[in-house]
Amino acid sequence: LVLFVLAAIGSLAAQPASTPAKLRLKVTPDRSDALYHVGETVTFTVEAHAAGTPVEGTLSCVLSKDGVAAQPAQEVSLQQGRATVTGRLEEPGFLQ
Repeated sequence: LVLFVLAAIGSLAAQPASTPAKLRLKVTPDRSDALYHVGETVTFTVEAHAAGTPVEGTLSCVLSKDGVAAQPAQEVSLQQGRATVTGRLEEPGFLQ
């Protein structure tokens, strides 16, 4: 449903170079069916974990219409491994 581009996550930089942690992102919309009317705001919850530990830091998120028309990047702070990102479309399409 959504495409996220990772810019920087502070706690991953603290990992030793010899043991890189795998970052796991889970993104869920605020509605289980993920269906919205034109102009409605969608709130996505982003969860980030590395080696089972919540990640702290900054995430740069880019949403797009149908994977093509990118919206401006949103910088969000992960706190206890969670952040929210919002977006909407003013015409029919898939917010990715």
